[in-house]
Amino acid sequence: MNNFEFLNVNRELFDLVQPLWEKLNKHHENNSNHFSSKFRNFKL
Repeated sequence: MNNFEFLNVNRELFDLVQPLWEKLNKHHENNSNHFSSKFRNFKL
């Protein structure tokens, strides 16, 4: 069904993940009834 691949990467590749991480946190911040402040404070 779904295929996942896990990679061990160096910090240089964090720039590729950062926009996705920030969008996901924003989504949870906007949609969580109980933890929005927690997601607001998450930083990469």
